Amino acid sequence: MICWTCRKDRPRSDFYASVLLRAGRGRRSIYCKSCQARFSKAGREFYRRKALEKYGGKCQCCGEQTEEFLTFDHIGGRRSGAGKNAETSLALYYRLYYEGNDPNIRILCYNCNCSLGSRGYCPHQAELLGPAIAAKVQQK
Repeated sequence: MICWTCRKDRPRSDFYASVLLRAGRGRRSIYCKSCQARFSKAGREFYRRKALEKYGGKCQCCGEQTEEFLTFDHIGGRRSGAGKNAETSLALYYRLYYEGNDPNIRILCYNCNCSLGSRGYCPHQAELLGPAIAAKVQQK
């Protein structure tokens, strides 16, 4: 088979079979696995960048703006029991870009997100709120 992107003649095993093909209908993908992976990564990065722009493009705690450090934080954590039904990163970025602002999602840098997840607070919040929260943090 010939890939429509790279135009290389490749064996059938280099092309994904569609769900319909496995059921006896349909056909194989027109793109080889390596080209499809490249498109998937490019699409994921495109929608991530667009979703970050839509949500302000900076950490809501410390103001970090470097795109590589930014993450999407689920306020209050993810739904428990998501398991198999958990949303993929591409699906999340796509949803945030097209469906608008989700009040349960915010942008945090990786450091702030990890600190909130593991300690329940961010050091930047302790600095801003002063001695009251610092004393509470030291008690833990």
